[in-house]
Amino acid sequence: MALPDISAQFQFRSWTQGNYSYKEATGELGVPGRVAAHRIVSAQRVMSSGTGEHAGHMIGIQFGAPGDVRNLGL
Repeated sequence: MALPDISAQFQFRSWTQGNYSYKEATGELGVPGRVAAHRIVSAQRVMSSGTGEHAGHMIGIQFGAPGDVRNLGL
């Protein structure tokens, strides 16, 4: 049986203020192992490409958060 997908319940926003960029993520965490985990390795590679940094998830995917660029930061 497939685990429930709760990724749509998370909200993300980003904005720039002066020379700084900000990202904010909110949502109720799911229980690891009881919700579907979403990891998109290609999105991580695209975000970090050429930066010398690693892209990581702001909200861990084990909690049901989406694995796309909305939930990634350097």
